[in-house]
Amino acid sequence: MLSNWCFAIGAWLLTGNLCNTPPRPQVAMAPSVPASYTDVLGAIEARRDSFNTTYQAADSSGRTVLLDSAHNYLFRQLTLEVFPRWYGTP
Repeated sequence: MLSNWCFAIGAWLLTGNLCNTPPRPQVAMAPSVPASYTDVLGAIEARRDSFNTTYQAADSSGRTVLLDSAHNYLFRQLTLEVFPRWYGTP
């Protein structure tokens, strides 16, 4: 599993694209109040529990799709929500 992550991160660093998919169009988002770090972690944990419940009920092909979805969700949350909140911390 770790080797898959290393390969994916290496591919992303080399190509600038994690999945070699065409870039998605940018969608204007309405400004929102930034969530606190604790709220972000709580939302991630709630989503993890949801993924787990769905995973337990899924068949083999459903699990593969779900793992891909969970991977994409975690990557987005870490890069867009968690890591930026670490900037400037001691």
